[in-house]
This record gives sequence, C-alpha cells and structure tokens, in this order.
Amino acid sequence: MRSGCGSSGFLRLARETNVSQSFLAACALVLVLEGLLPLLAPRAWRDAFRRLTELSDGQLRFVGLLSVAIGAILLALVYA
Repeated sequence: MRSGCGSSGFLRLARETNVSQSFLAACALVLVLEGLLPLLAPRAWRDAFRRLTELSDGQLRFVGLLSVAIGAILLALVYA
C-alpha cells in the first residue's frame, strides 16, 4: 500500500522549497541593490527620485515597462 508520501511528494516539496528560497533571495537582492544608491550617493538618489516624480503618468509607465522587459530578458538569459 502506498501512503501518498512517496518520492514524488518529496520532490514536489523540494521544488517548492527551492522556489521559495529563490524568491526570497531575489527579494533580498532587490533590497540590497535598491539601497546602494541612497547609501553611496544620497544627493544623486534624491535628485533622481525628484525627477521621477515630475514625469507624466505615461512616461512613468514607459519606465516601468522598460524595467519589466529588461528584467524578463535578464531572467531568460540566466535560465537559458
């Protein structure tokens, strides 16, 4: 009789753990990278942030679209 906790259940749990760890590591890396500019050059960061707040909604959406596209391309290159 099978108890339902066979190797496929273990592999699924291991995959879910790896995904969780990878996601947390990615979030931590984003925080580290986001914190570098204010840490090293607070005046430049403040000026850049001020310029971002002056962009129109369409321009800001385009910046967001570029960020998503570049991130997706980098992920595809890493996992290719």
